[in-house]
Amino acid sequence: MTRRLGTIALIAMLSFTTGLRAQESASSGIVGQVVDSTKGAMPGATVTVINVGTNAQRVTTTDGEGRFSVPNLLPATYTVRVELSGFATTEVKGLILRNGEIGRPTITLGLVNVAETVTVVGLSPLLQNGGARSVQGTVRFRF
Repeated sequence: MTRRLGTIALIAMLSFTTGLRAQESASSGIVGQVVDSTKGAMPGATVTVINVGTNAQRVTTTDGEGRFSVPNLLPATYTVRVELSGFATTEVKGLILRNGEIGRPTITLGLVNVAETVTVVGLSPLLQNGGARSVQGTVRFRF
């Protein structure tokens, strides 16, 4: 009976420490802010966090102050991509997270170069040359 109780206690301890390790490895994250070139907050930007090793992606959107949070990431190397209409897509590559680390990038979006092309398509009325006449005459000027 004592031996059985010892085995149960050992299994319980192993299960408990495995659970702790799983929680420990998932405690990394990224908390950042997206701003423009004047350091103004960029709300509504799409932030994609990509695990470089597995290509797993998590997507979030910045709040009214341009902040975003992606918790519970595994320790790994990440790329953070930020997109917002009217601004150039920006990527932060090689962001390394270790156990328990929180990455805190501030990402600046630049304006996209806007090039407009205007194409005008229209039809002009055809000139009708039916019955064209030649007019001859003399023009006199008085000074």
